[in-house]
Amino acid sequence: MKFNRSMSIQLLRLLVIAGICSAVLMVGTLFFSDLLIQKYFSGSELHSKIIEKRIESFSEYVSKNDISATDTIDLISWCNKQPMVLMEIYRDNILCFNSNYNLIDPLAEQNIEIPRYSWYSYYELQFADGPADVLVYSDESYILKTWIKIGTIIFSGLLFITIVLIGIRKSIHYIYLLCDEIQIMGSGDLEHPITVIEKNELGMLAKELDQMRSALYYHQQKERDMIKQNNDMIASLSHDLRTPMTKVVLYTEIIKNDRCKDKQQLDKYLIQIHDKVLQMKDISEHLLKYSLSQGIPDHPIIQTASFRSVFFDRLSELIDYMYERGFKVECSIDWTERKIYYYDQFTDRILDNMVSNLEKYADKTYPVEICSFNNGCYYGISVKNIRSHCYDKTKSNGVGIENIRNMMKDMKGKCTVRQTKNEFIISLLFCNTI
Repeated sequence: MKFNRSMSIQLLRLLVIAGICSAVLMVGTLFFSDLLIQKYFSGSELHSKIIEKRIESFSEYVSKNDISATDTIDLISWCNKQPMVLMEIYRDNILCFNSNYNLIDPLAEQNIEIPRYSWYSYYELQFADGPADVLVYSDESYILKTWIKIGTIIFSGLLFITIVLIGIRKSIHYIYLLCDEIQIMGSGDLEHPITVIEKNELGMLAKELDQMRSALYYHQQKERDMIKQNNDMIASLSHDLRTPMTKVVLYTEIIKNDRCKDKQQLDKYLIQIHDKVLQMKDISEHLLKYSLSQGIPDHPIIQTASFRSVFFDRLSELIDYMYERGFKVECSIDWTERKIYYYDQFTDRILDNMVSNLEKYADKTYPVEICSFNNGCYYGISVKNIRSHCYDKTKSNGVGIENIRNMMKDMKGKCTVRQTKNEFIISLLFCNTI
């Protein structure tokens, strides 16, 4: 979206439009009202009737106050009370009084002779000093025109304000919308986007706010992912510590209770205890290093070796341990020299997780079946056992299986799990180097 409209230009244009509309309304109203008023007063007898009423009022004033045609002060006093009235008094075509003439000296003494015009209406009135002709000029439309002008100015101003308010209403509503969305963002909801509809400075502000919201949301999600990854890793490593600890406890109990047949078996258990302690040390160091590195996991250094060299001793130890725990094991392994990808620490942890799973869920009355298989690009191990009747699926958190899957993936391998009502089969597929 291009932001090419300045709010100042938009406001200036709005003011110009409002001003033009108001001016057109004012000029048009005044023009047509003048035409109508002029037509109304000139085309009817209204003006004559109004003049006659003024003459009657003046005649009553003269009779009541016994005023002569040359009593300038009294005459001016009456004229001042009549808006927009100009009055002249003639006697024998001699101007006796003019309402615009404010001198106290009577005009009659100046003998100003004024011709009579046929297009004016003269009214003969009886004054204290005799009859005289009265001429009244009156602009009866002036008051009406004044009120029309005032009303026109008011309505033009209201039109100007209305146009401006209508023009800025959209921007005001947009500002309220932005305020609401900023409050939503401030409350912690960063998924709600900021609406960008204007193409001016408000639109630029909204776009920047939305970009800030997106950046905050991205960092928030990244932080959540890192925390989850950190928690998962800690849970995984903590879970993997339990099996070697259990083995160490078992071997130490055997030694403590003098259950060793000979020195050779004692040395064997001591070596296994030493190996498991070293494994626990590696896991704890890895856990500490992971915590200090702010949740950034190390990539394992993948090694290659023959399947036999990797699993012969490990599976032998696993089988012995299972026998010690009261399990029966049926083993069918093809000890091939085919090379596979592996990682020492991961391999030990995978087998420990499998042992832990067997201890918790396998039925000791049925043998545990361990066999090897070749699957094209993969060479692997399959472990099958019968679930114990005391097995409760709801108590399994699935951490061990998930750990095995993740570690096999890091070693370019796969982990498949197949379950039925009673059977559980887990297969480890190690990638061949050839």
